[in-house]
Amino acid sequence: MKDGYGKQKWANGSQYEGYWQQNKSYGRGKLTHSSGDIYDGEWSNDKANGFGIYYHVNGAKYEGQWKDDKQHGNGVEIWPDHAKHEGLYVNGQKEGKGYLKFSDKSEYEGEFKNNVIEGNGIYRSPDGRVYEGDWIQNKMHGKGNIKWPDGKYYEGEYFEDKKHGLGVFVQADGKKYIEQQKMGKQHGFRMQISKGQQDKIGVWEEGKITNCTSAFVFQDDILLETLTVRETIEFAAKLKLIQQNIDIQQKVNQIVQKLKLENCQNSFVGGVYVKGISIGERKRTNIGIELINNPELIILDEPTTGLDNFSSLQLINILQQLSTQDGKTIIFTINQPNSEIFQQLDRLLLLQDGQTVYQGKADQIVQYLQNNDYEFPQFCNPADFFMFILNSKDISYQLFSKSAYDQNIQNNILQEIENFCIDKQEKIIQIIKTNPFIYETKVIAHRAFLNFKRQPLLLKSKIIQLIILCFLVSSLWWFIGQDQPSIDSKDQNQIVKWVSNITGLMFFISIAIFLNIMITYVQLFPKERNLFLKEENSNTYRVYSYFYGKLIVEIPYVILYPILFNSIIYWLTSQRTEGFGISCLILVVLSLAGNGLGLMIGSIFTNNTVVTAISPMLLYSFALFAGFYINLSKMPSWISWIQYISPFRYSLNALMINQLNGLVFVEINYDPIKTFDFDFSIWEALGILIGLALFMNIISLLFLKLSTQKLN
Repeated sequence: MKDGYGKQKWANGSQYEGYWQQNKSYGRGKLTHSSGDIYDGEWSNDKANGFGIYYHVNGAKYEGQWKDDKQHGNGVEIWPDHAKHEGLYVNGQKEGKGYLKFSDKSEYEGEFKNNVIEGNGIYRSPDGRVYEGDWIQNKMHGKGNIKWPDGKYYEGEYFEDKKHGLGVFVQADGKKYIEQQKMGKQHGFRMQISKGQQDKIGVWEEGKITNCTSAFVFQDDILLETLTVRETIEFAAKLKLIQQNIDIQQKVNQIVQKLKLENCQNSFVGGVYVKGISIGERKRTNIGIELINNPELIILDEPTTGLDNFSSLQLINILQQLSTQDGKTIIFTINQPNSEIFQQLDRLLLLQDGQTVYQGKADQIVQYLQNNDYEFPQFCNPADFFMFILNSKDISYQLFSKSAYDQNIQNNILQEIENFCIDKQEKIIQIIKTNPFIYETKVIAHRAFLNFKRQPLLLKSKIIQLIILCFLVSSLWWFIGQDQPSIDSKDQNQIVKWVSNITGLMFFISIAIFLNIMITYVQLFPKERNLFLKEENSNTYRVYSYFYGKLIVEIPYVILYPILFNSIIYWLTSQRTEGFGISCLILVVLSLAGNGLGLMIGSIFTNNTVVTAISPMLLYSFALFAGFYINLSKMPSWISWIQYISPFRYSLNALMINQLNGLVFVEINYDPIKTFDFDFSIWEALGILIGLALFMNIISLLFLKLSTQKLN
C-alpha cells in the first residue's frame, strides 16, 4: 500500500511524484501527463484538490484552487498569447466575478457564467472605449453604456454586440440624443436634448430619417395672407424636406389632393387686406403644412372652430381618411360635435374641469351612461346629452369617481408623469437643425420678397408719401442755399435766420427719413410675430435665418428711400453740389439706424398698444437731444447723456458739417458749427450711427431668440 512520499509511472508515460495516503494521491504532488501537461499542487483521493498549478504543453498555465480535478475557486489562468484570466472558477469553468485580459490588450472585469462572459461587467478596448453593462454569451446584450476617449457617451440597450432599442447618445460637444436603434442602425424616433432649447423628434428607418413622430395644429390659422395655398405648403416643404431627397413638388401635390385643396391651390390665403380662401380651406392648409414630415401622430386644437356644419364634417372626414388610409393617429379637442361627426370618432375622452368623466370607445359611452342609471333620450345627439350631464357638477363628479380611469389608470399615469418630470429642467428638448443656414435664408428671403411684391397698396402709399413730402419740403425751403449771405455781411439778423433755416432743413430731413423707416418696420414684426413663432416652434427654420432673410429683402428699400428722397430735395433746396454724395451716405446710415430701432421695438414689445406708446416717446426724446431745440452745452448734466444715444444728434452734426464746414462770417466772427457745438467730424458721426444701427439689430435678434424660448 502506497503511503507517504513516492513515485509512480504508468504505461502510457504519465508519472506522479508526491505524497500518498492509503494508495491514493494525497497532499503535495506533481503529475506529469503523457501529453506533456503538468499539474503541481495539492491532492486528495487521487484528484487535484486545493491549491495547484497546471502547466499546459502549449505554454498555458493555471494557478489556483482545484476540486475533483477541476478548477474550482479563485485562480489565475494565462495563455501563450499573453491573455489572462483572474477570478472565480466552478467545476472547471469561469463563474462569478473575474478579470480577463485579452491578447489584444483589451480587458474585461465582471461576471462569468458557464465559462463565458455573462452578467454585468466592464470592457475596456485598446482604443480607449469602455463598455459597462450587461453581457450574454460573450456579447454585449441588455442595458449598458459606452464611453469614448474623446468624451462621447452612449447609454441604452444592446443586442448581440449591437445597439438595439432605446438609448441616449452624448457627443463630445455636449449634444445629447435620445434615439432608437435596430441592430446598430438608427431605427425609430430620435431627438436631441440640450439645456434651455427646443427639439425636433425624427423617425428613422435603417439609419435614414423617414418622418417626424408628431405634429401639432394650432386652433388659429396663422398663415401669410399674400401667398397662395400651394406656395404656403411648398415653403414648408422646401425647409423640411431638403435633407430627405424627396421630390418636393410631388409631395405638395399629394398633400393638396389628400386635403381636397385642388380648386383653391393657386388662390391667395388672404386675410384682412387680401381676399382669400374660406375658413375651412385655411384649416386644411394649416394641416397640410404639418403633413410635410409625414407625422405618425397629429394633434389638433379645436379644428372645427368657426366652421359651418358642412365644412366641419368635410374636415373630420379628411382626418378620418388620414387615420384609416395612412395609419395616422389623430387626436383633437372639440366642444360639441354634431351627431354625424360623433359617429366618426373611434375613442372619446370626456373632460369636466380637468377631470376625466369617460375614457374609452365612443360607441360605448351611451351604454356606459345607461349602466350608471342615466336614461338616454331616443333620437338625441349623444354630444348634446353629454353637455347636459357635464353642466351638472354633482353628476359629472359622480361619474368621474365611478370611471375606470379613476379606479385603474389615474394613479399609474400620475406616477409616470412624476417620473418623467424628474430632472426635467436639464432635459429641455432642442431642435436638430439640418438645413444649411444660407439655404434657409434664401427660401425665407424669397417668401418675404413675394409678400412685399404682392402688397401694391403699401408700395403706392410710400410713393405718394414721398411725393407729398418732397413737395412740402421744397415749398418751404425752395432754393434756400442760394439765399446764403456773403461772408463779409454785417447783417447778423439775416445770417442767423439763414443758418436757422438751413439747420431746420437738415433736422427735418433727419426726422422724415428716420420716422418713415422706423414706423414701417416697427409695425412689421408684430404683424408676423405669431407666424414666426409658430414656424420656428415647429422647427421650420432658425431664428437667424428668419432675421437675415427678412433683412435681405428690407435693406434695398431702407437704402433706396433716403437716396431717392435726397435726390429730389437736395437740388430743390440748392444745397452744396460737392456735398451730395456725403449727404446721401449720411441719410442711408440714418435710415439703417431707423430700421434697427423699428425692429428692436417690434421684437421687444408684443402688444401693439405698447408699441404705439413707446415709439413716439423715443422719437421725442431723440429729437429733443439732437442739439436743434437747445444747444448741446446747455443741457442739464444729469440728463444730457441721452444725446449720445440719439441718432438725430449725429445725423444733424454730420449734415450741418457737410453743408457749412469752413463757413465763417468774418465781419461778425460767426461760425455756425461752433455755435451749435457740433464737435464730431462727419466720419466720426457716421461711425457712431453705424454702431447704433448694429447694436439695435443685435438687440432685435436677441429678443427674437428669447421670444421663441418663452413659447417653447
